[in-house]
Amino acid sequence: MARDVGWQGHKGPVRPIFPGYTSASLEVWSRWRSLTDGLVAAPGTRITAVPWPNWGFALFATGADGSVYTAAADPQAGLPAAWAKVSDGLIAAPTTPITAVPWPGWGFALFATGSDGSVYTAAGDPQKGLAGPWAKISDGLAAAPATPIAAVPWPNWGFALFATGADGTIYTAAGDPQKGLAGSWASVSDGLVAAPVTPVSALAWPGWGFALFATTADGSVYTAAGDPQKGLAGPWVSVSQGRSMPGAQVTALPWGNRFALFVADPGGGIYTTGGDPQAGFGPWVSVSAGQSTPGAPVGAAPWGSGFALFVADPNGGIWTTGGDPQSGFGSWSRVKDASSTPGAPVTVAPWNNRLALFLTDATGSAQGGFIVTTDGDPAQPLGAPHADAPQSILELGPDLGQFAGSQPSDPIWASSAGKTYPIDREIEWKQVVDLGEYEEVFAVLPVPSTTSVGAASGWVHGPENSGADVPFSHPFGGLQHFPYGRVDWEFGLLPDDHWKFLLSPANQDIIDELSEEPGTLGVEIEQGLLPESFRGNVSHGDRVAVCGQWILDQGHTFDGGQTHPPSYRTEIHPPLLMATGSVQQDGSGAQITRALFMSRPYLTGQTYTTDPNKDHDDTYPGDGTLITYMQSQVKNNIDSNPPTLPVYSRIKQYPYKSNNPVIVEILVRPPVSATPDHQLSVAFQFTARHGCTVQVGTLDAQSVLVTVTLASGPTVTSPALPGRTQRSYSLDDLDLLRPGVKKLIFDWVNTLPEHVYLICAERSKVLHYLENVAILASEYARPAEVNVLDRSTAVSTVVPLPTPGQLPGQDILPGQGVTVSDDQPYPLYGWLEVGWAPKT
Repeated sequence: MARDVGWQGHKGPVRPIFPGYTSASLEVWSRWRSLTDGLVAAPGTRITAVPWPNWGFALFATGADGSVYTAAADPQAGLPAAWAKVSDGLIAAPTTPITAVPWPGWGFALFATGSDGSVYTAAGDPQKGLAGPWAKISDGLAAAPATPIAAVPWPNWGFALFATGADGTIYTAAGDPQKGLAGSWASVSDGLVAAPVTPVSALAWPGWGFALFATTADGSVYTAAGDPQKGLAGPWVSVSQGRSMPGAQVTALPWGNRFALFVADPGGGIYTTGGDPQAGFGPWVSVSAGQSTPGAPVGAAPWGSGFALFVADPNGGIWTTGGDPQSGFGSWSRVKDASSTPGAPVTVAPWNNRLALFLTDATGSAQGGFIVTTDGDPAQPLGAPHADAPQSILELGPDLGQFAGSQPSDPIWASSAGKTYPIDREIEWKQVVDLGEYEEVFAVLPVPSTTSVGAASGWVHGPENSGADVPFSHPFGGLQHFPYGRVDWEFGLLPDDHWKFLLSPANQDIIDELSEEPGTLGVEIEQGLLPESFRGNVSHGDRVAVCGQWILDQGHTFDGGQTHPPSYRTEIHPPLLMATGSVQQDGSGAQITRALFMSRPYLTGQTYTTDPNKDHDDTYPGDGTLITYMQSQVKNNIDSNPPTLPVYSRIKQYPYKSNNPVIVEILVRPPVSATPDHQLSVAFQFTARHGCTVQVGTLDAQSVLVTVTLASGPTVTSPALPGRTQRSYSLDDLDLLRPGVKKLIFDWVNTLPEHVYLICAERSKVLHYLENVAILASEYARPAEVNVLDRSTAVSTVVPLPTPGQLPGQDILPGQGVTVSDDQPYPLYGWLEVGWAPKT
C-alpha cells in the first residue's frame, strides 16, 4: 500500500464513517503545514486568505486574545515570517472574522467588528503593517461582537458594505479606510429580521448593484438586490423555501449570469440551488448526501466549469466534492490529515492552477494545505460505506474455496531484513512464490500447490485512492490532473477464514487507516485502469472475490518489535479479476444482491526502456529494473544537453500470461433465504474480449455460479495501448511526491564508492547532472470510460426451484447476456443481480 515512506505519499488517520459520505480520501493533497508561529487563535476561527502577488497569500485572523494578526503564507513553503499583530485601535471578540479586500496602493482594505459592537476599518498588508490605526465607521449601526462585515469593491465609492445589526436589521453603507463612510449606515431590511451576527453574502450584479443573501431569524434563506445608494430594488424574497439555521451563512458564488448557493440545512445536510434574485431559483437539492453540523458554513471556490466545496463534518474532518447545481456533484472524499472543530469554516482560495485551504484546527493552530491539480472534480467516485454485507452473498467458487491454504515452508518467508525498494530491492512487488524471471506471470487457478493461489474472498475495507506514487511505474493517467505522479486505487480485503494464510505477520500490525487495518490483505491497481462506473459502486463493507498476483510489497518494511522480525505486507497487486457484491433493492423494494465484475486491461512491468516504441513488446528484453537502469542511463546521458534521463515504463504485451486457462468461479446468492412460494430471479450483462468466456449457471437451489475462463497462450488477445504522451520530471517535482526524496537521492549518490564514477564522471559532475536533469517518462491516457452497469443488452429470467429428487445445476440463458467486443480493452466487465421472485 502507498505509505509515507520512500517515494510514496502520506496517509491520514482512520476516517469516521457515517451516512452520506464515502470512505474515499484523495491523496492529491500536500501535507498540512503548521502556520501558527506567533498566533494562537480560538479553535474554529476563520482564516481570511487573499491572493498576494509574490507572497502567495496575505492572511488575517483574530487571535484568542482579541487582537488582529496578519502574515504572508505560501501553502507549499509556509510562513516567511511569524504572524504580526495589526490591532492598533481595535480589540475584537475571539473568532471574529476579518474581511480583507485588495485595495490598489494600500495593500488591503480591512473591516471587522470590535468587541464593543462597532465596525472598524484599516488598510495595510503583512509586509508594511497598517497605514494607520483602525478607525470606527459605525455611524448608524450597532452590531453584536463578532458580526461579519461584507465588503465588495464599488467604483467611485470605495466599497459597498453590508452587515446585520444587533437588532436583526440588515444595514448597508459605502466608504473606504481612507475617506471613511460616504454616509451613515442605512437599513435595507424591508421587513426582514435576521438573528444577530448573521453573515450577509453580497456579490456584484451588473445592472442591479449587488445580489444579497442572508438567513432570517427562523433560518429561512432569503435574497434581494440593491446597493447603498439606491437601497433595495425590491423586497427580500424566499429562495425556494430554503431553510438553514438562524445566523447561518449562505455561501454564494457567481455562476455564469446566475448565482450558485450552498447551505447546511437544520439537519446538517449540504444543499445547493441556482438562480438570481429577479428570475428566482430552482429547487434545493442535496449535494451528494453531504453532512456537516446544522447551519455550518460551506467553503466553495470556482473550479473548472463548476465548484469545489469543502465542509467540516460532525467530527471535524474536512471533506470535499465538485460539480454544479445543475449537473450535480461527485461523491465526497476526505482531505487527508485535516481536522478542525465540528462544522468549522474552511477557507478555500485559488492558487496558481490549484486550490489552497486554510483553517484552524481543534487546538487553535492555523493550518494550510494545497491541492496539486488544475481542473476537474476534487472527488473521485467511490461508493458510500455500510456495515459488512453477509458473507453468503458472494464467495469464491467451491474449487477454490476448498483449498486449505498454507504459507511457504520458510518461517521467515515475509522477512525484509530491513531492506526496501528501490535502493536495497530491485523490484517493488515480488510474488511470494517464485515464478521465474518473468515476475508478472499470473499464478494459474486452480493449482496443485495452495501456496501459489493468488485469490481470496472477504470484505472491502476502506476503498480509496492512494498517495502519489512512483510515476515511472504508474504510467496510466488516473488522476489525470495531478501533474506530479500517478496513484493506485486500493482497499483492504478482510479475508474469510480459509484465505487468512495469505497474510504476512506485517499484515497484523496496527496501521492507522481503514485500508491497512490489522488482518487485511492489500489490494491495489493503477487508478487509471478502472472505470469510474466500477469504483463509484464499490463501498466499504461490500463483499469481494479477487484473484491476481500474491506479492510482498518491498517498498515498505514493518518492524514488529517482539511480535515478528522486520517484514513486508502481502497484497494482491494488481488483481486480474475482481467481483464485488452488495445488497441493493429492486423496483419493488425487495432485497437483491448485485455483483460487479472487473478485470485489468493492462499490466505494468517493473523494467524500463530507452525506447518507448518497444514498451509493449514482450520479445524486447528491456534495459533493467529502476536503479540499475537509471545508473546505466546516467552514464549514457551524463553529457546530454540539456541533461535528460529517459525512463519509459514497460507495459506487458498481454494483460495476463499463463500456460493453461485461468478459471475463476464466483458464487452469488440472494441476501435473504428462499421461501416456498419464491424462486431465483437472475439478471445479468457482461462484455468480454475474445479469449474470455462467461458462463452463468446454478450450483444449488439458492446459488448462482459465474464461471470466468481466461484463455491461455496465443488465443489471448492484446488490446492496443491508449494514447501516450511524454512527461518530464525534475528531482524537485519528485520531491513534491514526498518531501525529502531529492535529498535521499543525493545522499545515496554521495555514499557510492569512487570506482562507480570512474566509468562516467566525477561525483560533482553527476550531482550537477541530477540537479538539472529532465527525467522523461511515459504517460498513457486512461482507457475510454465504460459503464459497468449498462443494461442495454441485459437478460433476466427466473430459475424454478428443483423438485424433490431433482438435482440442481443448469446454465441460465446460455449464449445470452454476453457481448464479445475487442473495441474495448477489458478482458471482462459487467454485472449480475440475483434475488427472489414469486412463483407464477
